Amino acid sequence: AQLAADVAAGELGLGSDAETAAKALEARTGMQTAMFGVFDGHNGSGASEYLAQRMPGAVAMHPKFGTDLQAAMRDAADRVDNEYMDYAQDGQVYDGATGVMVTLRMPKLEPGAAGLHKAELLCANVGDSRAVLSKRGEAIELSSDHKVTREDELERIKRAGGWVTKDRLCGVIAVSRAFG
Repeated sequence: AQLAADVAAGELGLGSDAETAAKALEARTGMQTAMFGVFDGHNGSGASEYLAQRMPGAVAMHPKFGTDLQAAMRDAADRVDNEYMDYAQDGQVYDGATGVMVTLRMPKLEPGAAGLHKAELLCANVGDSRAVLSKRGEAIELSSDHKVTREDELERIKRAGGWVTKDRLCGVIAVSRAFG
């Protein structure tokens, strides 16, 4: 959440004042938001570092952030991936990453407010990075791996002109989706 506020501060023209940016985002949505992400680099750390720096702000500054969090996360992932691909191509960088982000939002609570308040939890992943929630000691999977062994992923790969050999996408990698 702090990183999202730092990045949003820059995009809002607020310098490095993350607290001001967080308040601006809260005012825009009426919600308190926390974002958590893990980006697992493959063949280097460039893509994972790029994603960690860019994804929170891209999600937070998306026009639909306050109304359609799923669309904001999906569009931000596409945008940041395309930006990284351009950067990587120009710099002849050949790494990639898988990733998972969880965003938790709840209405802003006034001091002394009591009672239960509805929270929104959204998880998005690319590749085989996973999120699991523990509820009273029970593990609840929040994400589903994008692997070539999943029937829906295999169909998507074939429609895109790809193939799977020995449980590997185009004979190379085991995940069916990745950044970079």
